[in-house]
Amino acid sequence: MALNELMDGTLQALPESLAICYVDMPEELVLTRRTVRPFNQETLDALATLAARMLDGRGISSAWRLATNAPDGASPDEAVVRNGDHTCLFLRMPGHADHALCLVCRSGADVALVRLAGRQLGKDIANAL
Repeated sequence: MALNELMDGTLQALPESLAICYVDMPEELVLTRRTVRPFNQETLDALATLAARMLDGRGISSAWRLATNAPDGASPDEAVVRNGDHTCLFLRMPGHADHALCLVCRSGADVALVRLAGRQLGKDIANAL
């Protein structure tokens, strides 16, 4: 199954979801995206930058390592950012550590359900690549 078809299926399964982006973190670039409404390029660029900083950023990763007693050099595999309007879940791709999924949802989304669907999507994409 094609990457976009997998992403579309997850968008349809999560009624509160607005977008799913596949991000190259070192390049801070959205490689592909599926959305239920248009997002401008500046927003997509900001999501890619935020994914890189949340999952690989020195300050965030250092704080995460201290909080979890993780070894030096370890980085988180997921992060959640919420504001009044949106919830963004960032998930490192299994088998592709430089890539991440970003799931953008309305603020009322069930984060546990979004996380579960995002993890499954990551596995499905990793199997398809």
